[in-house]
Amino acid sequence: SGTTTAKDINGQTQWIVVYLAVGSLLFAAARMALERQATAGTTALKGIVRVILVSGAATTVVTAAASLADDYSSYLFNAGAQEQLNSVGACSDFSGLESFLMLILAFLLLIAGIIHTILLYIRLGVMILLLGTLPLAATTSMTNWGSGWWRKHIGWMVAWLLYKPAAGLVLYSGSALISSGQSNGDVNERIAGIGVLLLSAVALPA
Repeated sequence: SGTTTAKDINGQTQWIVVYLAVGSLLFAAARMALERQATAGTTALKGIVRVILVSGAATTVVTAAASLADDYSSYLFNAGAQEQLNSVGACSDFSGLESFLMLILAFLLLIAGIIHTILLYIRLGVMILLLGTLPLAATTSMTNWGSGWWRKHIGWMVAWLLYKPAAGLVLYSGSALISSGQSNGDVNERIAGIGVLLLSAVALPA
């Protein structure tokens, strides 16, 4: 259903894509005639190739990449977080101060979990929006001023695409630290593991 929505969004911008493509070609031709250099024409040609590739293969490539990212994230969750997070509440070997610290960290983990849930829903919506407007961004890359938008568009798409596996990898690392600390009785390592779990809530900038 996400790809269908992306196609609907793309359909609403098709007329803009056509007008921008024609206008960019005319602008490139005028610049080539005035400057007597092929730089503008080369930029426009690269933009046309991007539009063709994006229109023909973007949905398939992005869908496959998202499926691969989701599968890897599920593997990480199953391998680490779902089983090892159960050990977070085991505070029988802690002193009063350490137990209080663990209680605070557990509350922060709850907040981090809520943030994760919100960001995953936002990720779905943003990915659909970025995929639907990708041809528009490709069309603007036919000019020098639009190349920046194209690069930022691709950058944000990759960032949101990799957010889930990146967060899953951080969660797995924190879970492994907690498990290791529990097996060797190292309280500091367990607390460090919980701290790493908290970092997963801010994995998007990374």
